[in-house]
Amino acid sequence: MLDDLFSASDDQNRYRLTLLKKLSQSTNPSRIKDAVVDFQVLSELHDRLAAILAKLDLGTAGIQYFAGSVLRSEIFQMQHRERNDRHIHAAAFVAHQFYRCQDNMIDLWLSVMASFKSAAARDYQETLVQERKDQQRQIGIVVEGLETSVFGVLRNIRGVMAAANLSDAQKVTATQTLLNQSKTDDFDQLKNDLAATASEAGWHDILEARSVKLQNRLSPLLRALSFMPNKRAIALLEAIDHFRNDGEMSAAHAPMGFLDVAQKDALVRGDGSFRVSLYKVFLFQAVTTAIKSGNLNVEQSYKYRPMDAYLIDRSRWHREKARLLERAGLTELADPEPVLTRPNVALTAEYWATNDRAAGNLHLKLRKDGTFHIATPALDARDSDPLGDLFPQRHDVALAQVLETVNNHCNMLRSFEHWQQTHVRQATIRDNWDDLLRLVATIKPKDNTASDIFRRLNSYSRQHTLYQTMKAFGQIIKSLFILRYVDDLALRQAIEKQLNKVELANRFTRAVAIGNPREYTQTEKKEQEIAEACNCLIRNAIICWNYLYLARQVEKAPDPEARETLLRLIAAHSPMSWAHINMLGEYDFSEEKLRDTLGILPPKMAA
Repeated sequence: MLDDLFSASDDQNRYRLTLLKKLSQSTNPSRIKDAVVDFQVLSELHDRLAAILAKLDLGTAGIQYFAGSVLRSEIFQMQHRERNDRHIHAAAFVAHQFYRCQDNMIDLWLSVMASFKSAAARDYQETLVQERKDQQRQIGIVVEGLETSVFGVLRNIRGVMAAANLSDAQKVTATQTLLNQSKTDDFDQLKNDLAATASEAGWHDILEARSVKLQNRLSPLLRALSFMPNKRAIALLEAIDHFRNDGEMSAAHAPMGFLDVAQKDALVRGDGSFRVSLYKVFLFQAVTTAIKSGNLNVEQSYKYRPMDAYLIDRSRWHREKARLLERAGLTELADPEPVLTRPNVALTAEYWATNDRAAGNLHLKLRKDGTFHIATPALDARDSDPLGDLFPQRHDVALAQVLETVNNHCNMLRSFEHWQQTHVRQATIRDNWDDLLRLVATIKPKDNTASDIFRRLNSYSRQHTLYQTMKAFGQIIKSLFILRYVDDLALRQAIEKQLNKVELANRFTRAVAIGNPREYTQTEKKEQEIAEACNCLIRNAIICWNYLYLARQVEKAPDPEARETLLRLIAAHSPMSWAHINMLGEYDFSEEKLRDTLGILPPKMAA
C-alpha cells in the first residue's frame, strides 16, 4: 500500500506522493472539490494505517519530523531508503498531510465565509443607499400631497363649517365627503418602506440570493469534514448530519434547533413555502461561529483540536499533579493566594505613590472627559545613532565579504544542519488557576509548543476561559506598568529609545530583503520560514561584522580615555547600521577580472 505512493498513476506522469504534497488554498469551486478528493484519498490511507500509527506512537513532533523529510525529498531519494525506513516516513507523511488537509479545509471554509460576509454586507449597504434615495423621493411626494390631501381638505372643511346657507346635517355630509376624498396611498407606501428597512428582510434576501455560490464552495467541505461530538453543539451537529446525508429540506424535516426565533420566522415565506437556500446560509454561518468559538473541533488536526488536547491530559494532571509541577519548577505556585497577594500589594502601593506625585507631574494632563495624557520629552537627537560615524562612510563592504569574515571568526557554517527540525478578575484567576498551571506545566517541559497552544487560543471568537484567566492576571501586571509609566519620566524615555531601536530593526529587515521588502514571494509556510531565516542570518552576520569592526576601532584608540569613551558608546547604543554594506553585489570590470583564465586564444588578426 505504501509503496503505491512511489508509483505514477496511469493517467498522469507524476507520482502519487508528489500529487499529495501540495495543498491548494484556492477558493475556486473546482479547486475545492479537488482538495476534497485529495482529502478522501488521504483519509482512506490514514484509516488503513491507523493501527500502525498507533503502534509507532510518533507523536506530533515525530510525525512532523519524518513528514518534513518526505516533503523536502525527491522521489528517487525516498526510493533509495531502506524499506522499513521508507515505510515509516511514508506513514508519517500520510498522517501529517491528513492533519494539514483538514486544517486547510477549515481555513478555506473560514476564508470563503469571510468573503461571503463582506460581499453580502457590501450589497446590503448599496441596497440601503438606494432605499434611502427612494424614501427621500417618497417623502417629497408625501409632503407635496399634504398640501392637497390634508391641508386642502382642512381648508374646505373650514369653509363648509362657516357656510351660513347649510344646515348642520348638510355640513356633516359635506365634511364626510371631503374626508373620503383624501388619499393616503403615498403615505402608506412610505410607512411600509420604512418598516421594511427596519426589519432584516432585505438582509435575508441578499443572503438567499448569494446562497448558491456559497453552497458550491462549502457543501463539499461540510460533507467531507468530521467534527467531534460536543454537548454544546448537539443541535448543530444534528443539522450537519442531516445535511451530509442529503436529508429532506423542509420546515417539517430540517433540524432547526440551532436557529434563533427570528431566523426560524425568516425561513418561512408568506405563502408558507420553505426557504432552503437561506436555511443553508444560516447553517454555514452557525458552523463558522461554532468553529471559532471552539464548539466544533476536529480530532486529527494541528490547528482545530479542542483546547484540552494541547495541554497535559486532565486525568494525568490530577493523578500526577505534584510531580508535574515539580518537573516544571512550579511547586510554589500551586496555591494562587500567595501568588496574587504579592502583585496586589505592589499595585496598591504604586497607586498611592503615583497619585501622591500626580499634582507635581508637569507632563500629566487631565482632560475634561476624565481621561489623561502623559507627555514624554524627546531625547537629544545626537543620541539617535552615534555609532554611524565610526563605520566606513561608503557602500564599499561587500555582503559576501561580511559573511566570509564572520564565518572565519565563529565558524557559523558548522552550525548548519541538513533537513533537521528541533523537537483583573481575581475570581476568574482563582477559579481557573489549576488550568493555568496545567498550561505552564505543558509548555515549560515542551510537552507541546507554545505557538500551537496560543494559536488555538487566539482562534476562538469567544474568549476561552483559559485566555480570560491569563488576561485577568496580566491586567494586574499591566496596571503596575501603567502607573510606573505615568510616574517615571526616565522609564518613558527609555521606552521611547527602545521603540526607536525596534523601528530601526524593521528598517534593517526591509533593507536586507531587497526586491520585496514587505511581502513574501513564497507561498508555503516552510518556504517563508526559510526566507525569514536567511534574512535573519544576513542581519546577524552584518551586526557581528559591525562588532568586529568596532573591536578593531577600540584597539586603535589613541589613549585609554578615548578607549573607555568608545566602549561606553558601544555599550549604550545599537550596532544595527548598514549604510556601509553593499547589498546589491559587486560588478568588477577590472583588467584582472576581464583577463581570460581558460586559455582561449585571442582571434587572429586579418592580414
